[in-house]
Amino acid sequence: MDWFITNNNTYKKLQTNIKINNHGKNYPIIFIDGYVLPRQKVFEKYCDLNQEDLIKTLYKQNRNEFIKYIKGIFIIIIFEEDGFRLITDRQGIKKYFSYQSRDIFYISSSLELLANQFSLSLDFDKIAVFSLTSHFINGLTSFSNVKASMPGQLITYKGGEIKSEYYWKPGFLLENRKPKKNKFDYYSMAWENLIHNYIKYLKPKEIAVTMTGGNDSRMVLAALLPYKDSLHGFTYGNPCSCDVHIANLIRDKLNLRHTNYYVSNPTSAWFRHHSKQLIRYGNSLINIHRAHRKDAIEQDKKYHPNTEMIYTGLMGGEYIKEPIYNVTIPDLFYKLRNTNESKAFVMIRNLLIRSGINLSEIRIRKVYDYLLEFLDLGKGFGIKEQKFIYTYYYYGCAHHSQDSNIFLRYIKYLVNPFMDVDFLEMIADYPGWYIN
Repeated sequence: MDWFITNNNTYKKLQTNIKINNHGKNYPIIFIDGYVLPRQKVFEKYCDLNQEDLIKTLYKQNRNEFIKYIKGIFIIIIFEEDGFRLITDRQGIKKYFSYQSRDIFYISSSLELLANQFSLSLDFDKIAVFSLTSHFINGLTSFSNVKASMPGQLITYKGGEIKSEYYWKPGFLLENRKPKKNKFDYYSMAWENLIHNYIKYLKPKEIAVTMTGGNDSRMVLAALLPYKDSLHGFTYGNPCSCDVHIANLIRDKLNLRHTNYYVSNPTSAWFRHHSKQLIRYGNSLINIHRAHRKDAIEQDKKYHPNTEMIYTGLMGGEYIKEPIYNVTIPDLFYKLRNTNESKAFVMIRNLLIRSGINLSEIRIRKVYDYLLEFLDLGKGFGIKEQKFIYTYYYYGCAHHSQDSNIFLRYIKYLVNPFMDVDFLEMIADYPGWYIN
């Protein structure tokens, strides 16, 4: 579902898949791109409200603080008589794109929709950053003057002025953690409730779970076993791999419905077909080598058309264990933290040349500044805390938002329980967490 917002009056007749210009007078008007549910601490109190009423009720009671009581994967737009508020989820999985020209702004869920309204120009400095990090980090895109939204972002438009702030950052989690000992049963029950509350609130017809050889997928599966009748597992990869072998063992042990998807002889036509679609609905943020994952979820949806919810094990180890540079986080970030400016320029230049980048269009200073802006996200924190913050923004928000958005293209509700804010708060308060 694509949408478009602007304060340019000439665009009032712009056609999108939703009508956002004819509200009527019953403010606030709530629009949810994605889904929300109550957080653990207030779940029982609000679980009987539908998603729109949940936001309306909490917004009426708490104004901007309402966001503290909900979670999910979403962009929420709250229209009021004198403006609007636009809010992204904490992991930034759902994204929008903004283009500003003086006092006129354009905001859309679709990069293509923006590009269709006016001419966009490529920004080679931003593309150079992508070549160094494999992702568009920190809200960068391929284009000049176009920004992607950030995790936990709140945009307010009121009185003709637009303001951006953050209601949540991983640094807030670190600053507010209070390590305390709890019995094992506490964590077991908290995990089970976290998994189950998505199902209780959103009521999917059928459920899928990704299955690999890792502990993360087994932890998710263990909590889902009470829903076995409406559950199936799927894996994608070489049938001889450890992931598929272990998934098959689990399938046989539990008598669980499970399928592995594998394209043994992918053709150029097959890859071209999936790549074109990834580029379009991925808004240039999904790397096209993920074509096999797109193919897998596409096939699984055909075999299980009633699947409305999918659970993954994404970030099941990376947030819990201490991350490693050059494994979870690019080694470049570590080197930049420990290198003076002149040496950093030489390093960046050499890396770009090695990647086949034509330096005649690149401003090394600008590339360096973009990278420093990312590193500044960890400013004021210790080394371990910085690792967590960089992992959060790079591996969680930029990297895993790719598969997340692929799955969301086919499945109504995606659940990444290890990226859930209630889970993150739980591990932050665990005395054995690597930062504690």
